[in-house]
Amino acid sequence: MFRFMRITSRLYFLIFGFVTASMLMVPSTGNEAKPVWSSDLASLLNESVDKRLRGLKGGEPNMAVFSIYEHLYEAYSRNEGLWCADLGKELTGVATFKVGPGKNMSIADSYGGVMITRRHILFCNHAHPAYPGSPPPWVNGLGFRTRFVTSENEIIERNLVWGRRVNGQDLWIGLLDEDLPETVKSYRIMPIIDGVTNARDKVVEVGFSQGSSRLTPAANHIKFDQLCGRCETSHYGTHTEVDGVKHYQQLPMVYVSNLGTIDCSGSKGSELRAPFRYCVWDGDSGTPRFHLFGSELLLSRIILTGGGGGLTLGDKTAKLNEAISEIDQEAMEQSKIEALTNYQVEVVSLQELESAAKKR
Repeated sequence: MFRFMRITSRLYFLIFGFVTASMLMVPSTGNEAKPVWSSDLASLLNESVDKRLRGLKGGEPNMAVFSIYEHLYEAYSRNEGLWCADLGKELTGVATFKVGPGKNMSIADSYGGVMITRRHILFCNHAHPAYPGSPPPWVNGLGFRTRFVTSENEIIERNLVWGRRVNGQDLWIGLLDEDLPETVKSYRIMPIIDGVTNARDKVVEVGFSQGSSRLTPAANHIKFDQLCGRCETSHYGTHTEVDGVKHYQQLPMVYVSNLGTIDCSGSKGSELRAPFRYCVWDGDSGTPRFHLFGSELLLSRIILTGGGGGLTLGDKTAKLNEAISEIDQEAMEQSKIEALTNYQVEVVSLQELESAAKKR
């Protein structure tokens, strides 16, 4: 009898342990209860942005990443009037330029690129640079040499040597020929938190647009507004005509957005943020959006469509790490690198977020 009870007891605990472990491994469905500190975290993320916007007028003077931005002359100067200029190094891990054949000045500064390790850069899959020998298709003009600009306006360049698509996603990871220095940021990833990072129009994001059609300073620029979806909004760009050919020049911007995909109407969101809105266009595919966690930018998603639609990354870290491992292995087999980098993406811990939220 006692033996039967011992066996039954063991079976009970075995089954209980299995069920408990299974519950812990079940992926998030978005329907779970919100963490008790989620509202504090949402307030922290919002205030991290809003406190930097107060007293500023927005528009190009407060949103342009650079005050001098000339790829051909390799001249860059960061805009001291940028609303988040105090973040310094946090702004450096987004690619400034993809040097194309003959330093192509057409689209080689479009289509994003953001560092997710010291060696790996993330793009969208439908428009990304090509490493030498890469199979087609690729976008003409997006060269394999990628340029970054430090907070001290120093130019840092690295070559793509390998890359591949992230399985089942419109994402593509490139491998650089050597690590970037500490003066160029690689970003931690924001996890998915119910009621915070998956709640539309509640928690503000920070987006990085990219430039296009870089022209010489002698070109005559005329400000213009461009239709975006169903709302008129400033693109903060310029129309130009050179030798009878019309050009569009888009300036790189740091903008703010709620999580709605179409977020370019001045009537949406808070009045404070409205002057810092931006209408995503097709050249912004592959650009990142972040949550501002105090003074750190945490990578939240990659823009894939006009209007701001994109993929969250907090629920795709396993796929990102799998792609990184495969890229490194293939690159070593092809003698592109001598050893595996053993890098993986870093996700900010819930404990760190909780602790900061509770200290507000």
